[in-house]
Amino acid sequence: MNVVWLNHRDPEHPRAGGAERTIFEVGRRLVHRGHQVTVVAAAWPGAPLSSTRDGVRFVRSGRRFRPHLAGLRAIVRETPDVVVDDLAHAMPWATPWFTGAPTVVFFRHLHARTLPGQVSGPAARLLALVERRYAAIYPHARFVVESPSSLQDLVRLGVASGRIDAIPPGVDLERFVPGVRSPDPLGFYFGGYRRYKRPETTLDLLDRLAVRGRACRFAFAGATVVTSGLGPRVRRSPAASAIRFLGRLDDVGLAAALGTSWFNVHASIAEGWCLSAMEAAACGVPTIGYDVPGLRDSVDPGRSGLLVPDGDIEALADAAGVVLDAPDHWPRMCRTHAERFTWDRAAVGWEDALQRAASRSASTPGAG
Repeated sequence: MNVVWLNHRDPEHPRAGGAERTIFEVGRRLVHRGHQVTVVAAAWPGAPLSSTRDGVRFVRSGRRFRPHLAGLRAIVRETPDVVVDDLAHAMPWATPWFTGAPTVVFFRHLHARTLPGQVSGPAARLLALVERRYAAIYPHARFVVESPSSLQDLVRLGVASGRIDAIPPGVDLERFVPGVRSPDPLGFYFGGYRRYKRPETTLDLLDRLAVRGRACRFAFAGATVVTSGLGPRVRRSPAASAIRFLGRLDDVGLAAALGTSWFNVHASIAEGWCLSAMEAAACGVPTIGYDVPGLRDSVDPGRSGLLVPDGDIEALADAAGVVLDAPDHWPRMCRTHAERFTWDRAAVGWEDALQRAASRSASTPGAG
């Protein structure tokens, strides 16, 4: 198959995250299985207009709406067997309205939950309105989701469940492995710093633990204090002297740092899937967080972490206390949970979904 994958960021973008990880891990495995994969995305200052990594070709063009135009040009030029309209960033590509190419729509999560605070109020309302029209924008296309929570959200948006394939992502089990745990309690956060990720909740948790006499060291990986806006909160925290900001780490550095920790914290409003919780589990590290969409799908409560009611910071501190009291209870169960999810299995699921979409379109005129 010749696959064109449309997303607003590609895996080499400086702000690429878990959403782009799936594109690369699945894409390169499709290439290794004999397919051709071209990712069309936005450029960034200094970005090459095209590049290739592990067989996956990246084509970039400007910002805002230019990637949409570039995507249409790529479809005309490449004559793909199937197109992936990736909805990681809310605005649909709507390729069935402009081309006859068969389409698979990758629905990550319900953006109406996460847009407030990321974009202006009018933009959030507009994008949420567009999101509610996905079923009409893609009346015949198949959809792929990563979690049961996203499948349920998509059904509520009006997409028939029979048109949806659930394909959980994988985790790099060779890179993320159990390490030598820190001799004294160490917590970790690497879940991202956009507002809906609620990284400040981690500071609330540390304050609660300090008040309870359960103080521990804590490391933040990713954005710096300046870019995350956590600086003033850190300076006011009773646990300020125990907090370190590690900055952005590559996968090797992230796995090494994560492997020394006792627990991972994730307090997002919602996710499509929580890759950071899976990477922590692969390192034998449990995740504590709120029982919200995506996180409840990727964390196995009692085995790879503990989930508490959304917003209940005292319950989150209780969960941290449970982990701190029995650190040896978790590593083997966490790793076993993570081993259920491999990128090879995810790629096979994607290959099947893409092939079925392409063959259905070939046999059913107008079914893109």
